[in-house]
Amino acid sequence: MSEETNSTHKCEIVPVVLLPHPNADSLSIVQVFGYTICVRTEAWQGKSLGAYIVPDSLVDVSRPEFSSLSEISDNKGKTHVRIRAKRLRGVVSYGMLIPAPEGSVEGDDVATLLGIERYNPIIKADRSGYVTTKSITVPPPEIGFSIPTYDVDAFQRYANGVFVEGEEVYVSEKIDGGNARYVFDGEKMHIGSRNRWLETEGNSMWHQALQRRPEIERFCRDNPKVVLWGEVFGFVQELHYGMCQGEVDFIAFDMLQDGKWLDTHDFLNKCIINNVPVAPSFGFTSYNFDKLVALADGPSTYNGALHYREGIVIRPVKERWAHSCGRVHLKIVSPSYYEANGAEKPWKKAKL
Repeated sequence: MSEETNSTHKCEIVPVVLLPHPNADSLSIVQVFGYTICVRTEAWQGKSLGAYIVPDSLVDVSRPEFSSLSEISDNKGKTHVRIRAKRLRGVVSYGMLIPAPEGSVEGDDVATLLGIERYNPIIKADRSGYVTTKSITVPPPEIGFSIPTYDVDAFQRYANGVFVEGEEVYVSEKIDGGNARYVFDGEKMHIGSRNRWLETEGNSMWHQALQRRPEIERFCRDNPKVVLWGEVFGFVQELHYGMCQGEVDFIAFDMLQDGKWLDTHDFLNKCIINNVPVAPSFGFTSYNFDKLVALADGPSTYNGALHYREGIVIRPVKERWAHSCGRVHLKIVSPSYYEANGAEKPWKKAKL
């Protein structure tokens, strides 16, 4: 992963060029990287720079830049509002665009200046409810290399700079859950969330997944010091995949061996050999930007799910890095997931 700030945590200053909206004279479209943003045409006359606020950002509605959001009925009484994607007269608008702060120039990150934070959902961590202090943090395992915090950057921000048209890529469904990591150091199992390592004994969802899937521990013991990454999902976040309250499961999506990420085929083969479940897949396909953006929106392919998918993850066949984004391993979040506003709506009702 790159040492640079993930683009989904930034608010970048971008050029603004108004393009006609196909279904509304009062609206225009602005292309920001690979995203479309709908804006009021009148409000952007004479302005050439904007601050792009990505979906899943939290903005403070007491600030004048965002005060208009407090007038929306769903936002009444809120101090902070979560920015989403939404369809405006048939065109998906990804996030929000406001005039650039005075003195800023193209490429600046003004998230701190505008008080913008990244939305972090509450994860249901144990059978009694939400995350509590019962999940005690312990030091990271000592396995000869550092274990990073897992993050995947946005496809629309970087894809056309790091993928080549027609290149073979692997596409899997992005599952809505909590990041998990497991490793056996040669003496004991280590259990981790996205940014914490937990006591070996416990009743958190990460412990529950280990109990439900003995394949995890078998794999780790057979492959000491190989870090297994995956998603604990089910009754965890907004999408439940047909599971009941308190029920969780696990799918794997990555491995780190000797401090290096495994190539896609090596990762999949290790999972198959060790019976470790992986995310539902769309398989290997030729890279095409528009095709992949369209693929992100649709019903979940997980058996038992009756709702939309959260999105997809795209990775190259061979591991590589790019100067712009770090590790070439990118995600597209479905507009239906953003539009749902925290509710698990059936797929047939997800599109507006």
